[in-house]
Amino acid sequence: MSEDYCSTINAREPLPGTAPPVSGWVIIEAPGSWPNKPLLDGPLGALGVELAARTKGTATRVQLARQPERTGEGSSRRVWFAHTAPGGVRQRIAELSDLDSLLDVDLIALGQGQLPPVGRTDMTPHLFVCQNGKRDACCARLGRPLVTALAAEFPGQVYETTHLNGHRFAPTALLLPYGVIHGRLDLAGAREVLTAATYRRTVIASSRGRSALPQPLQVAELAVRSAYDVTGIDVLDVLKVGATGKFLTVPTLTKLDGPQVEVEVRHVDGRSWRVVVDHSEISPRPESCGGALVAGKSYVARNPEFTAPWWTAAG
Repeated sequence: MSEDYCSTINAREPLPGTAPPVSGWVIIEAPGSWPNKPLLDGPLGALGVELAARTKGTATRVQLARQPERTGEGSSRRVWFAHTAPGGVRQRIAELSDLDSLLDVDLIALGQGQLPPVGRTDMTPHLFVCQNGKRDACCARLGRPLVTALAAEFPGQVYETTHLNGHRFAPTALLLPYGVIHGRLDLAGAREVLTAATYRRTVIASSRGRSALPQPLQVAELAVRSAYDVTGIDVLDVLKVGATGKFLTVPTLTKLDGPQVEVEVRHVDGRSWRVVVDHSEISPRPESCGGALVAGKSYVARNPEFTAPWWTAAG
């Protein structure tokens, strides 16, 4: 029954602030079928287990990717390396004949902005749609048709990928090299996301947030974008306002679980806004199809308020 799908049950849950906190992405092409835990039990074998162990608890995340029509044949695999923090976006794409060479990559440094010297710099937008039928029914039934249709229009730029968190927002997708995660995409919306990214612009309506930012800061950024129609994809930075009024950079994995957080959102043109983000609880609901009821949390931004141009700030 369609009403039992997690994406149907959670259709009204807000999208902003639900992107997983990740600043460094490694996407490895791995054709073929995927099990429930593709890195631990999947086609990479011991390599996947080791990569998962090395990135656990870090700001770097390893994903698998595939195109539906590709088989497991071939002597090389495409690998994407991306750093996605505001103002520091970059991406390298490599064709590796020996995936074990990934063990020589400093994955923690990648999350801090140091990309490995392999492959080539390539800022072409790619969309990775969450699609793993053994993990969740919504990603399978909604993700696969979206990839099939969109890949025909954007050959070489659209892939299926493993778990992105948020089955209940399916179809959900990661946009590299910018690290913006989108949810509840249809074909028209996904087409708009890729087209806009080509011109370094973002689509606000379907955005779950920019993964390099902690979730409350994702919400603040999207509040400014929505209120002032700011669509430049890499023109905003977000700083926390400290107790003494100083402005603090906030690492991706920082936990901000208090009742509210005050931040300043800064535009490259000098504009700045003060935004207060409130934390609220969500009643227990299934986060995936057939899953147990889990209490959740959401972040709601108050109306952004203009402040003096950020270059005049003393903090």
